[in-house]
Amino acid sequence: MTESSDRNELKKRLEHAKRIADSALDPLTKERLTHLVQELEEQLRLSEPGTGGGFHSARPPLSREPIKT
Repeated sequence: MTESSDRNELKKRLEHAKRIADSALDPLTKERLTHLVQELEEQLRLSEPGTGGGFHSARPPLSREPIKT
């Protein structure tokens, strides 16, 4: 894949995640989707020309452990 098509794919995934997050009803799903949106935004930002980034986020991966309330 080229950088342009990678960025286009990230943009599609980001918009899709935002739409799903907006319609999520339960708090846990909404929170996880919000984290996904943040990760995708970071990947998109890092993939901009001139940032020297790629698709690696500076954030650690999301935990799969349940959120304590």
